[in-house]
Amino acid sequence: MAAKGTSELDFLKSLERDLAENSQPFVPRPFYSATADVLFFYARDVPSYAKRLNSFITVILADSDHSLAGVKIKSIKRLMAALNELGKDCRIALFDDRVKLGILITLARVAPLENQELADLESALDQFKDVEIDKAELVGA
Repeated sequence: MAAKGTSELDFLKSLERDLAENSQPFVPRPFYSATADVLFFYARDVPSYAKRLNSFITVILADSDHSLAGVKIKSIKRLMAALNELGKDCRIALFDDRVKLGILITLARVAPLENQELADLESALDQFKDVEIDKAELVGA
């Protein structure tokens, strides 16, 4: 009889093989989860951890040097509703049904910082300002 852990180990090894065989090269692109109402953007494929900047923004930091590796923005439906209202009131034009990540980050910055030690990272998020998101990918937002 095989040890209890053997089947789990075999499963993990086969999963690792499958992932290696079927993996695609990393391409930085935003991902919206309608279920969680969260937009993720990983700019780099590095081991990382998360730190909450404010009630909307969580920064993703590289394990190796703690530099900015990505961002997570919550309440996208609420932010898109605010953007649509701004569009009506301020005549903001969105061309080609695309939204710049920088606009969502700017709206999400309205919430106060929860950790002043991360204040420098708030301005570092500007490096993601030109990342474009197809509004069709924000289904339900």
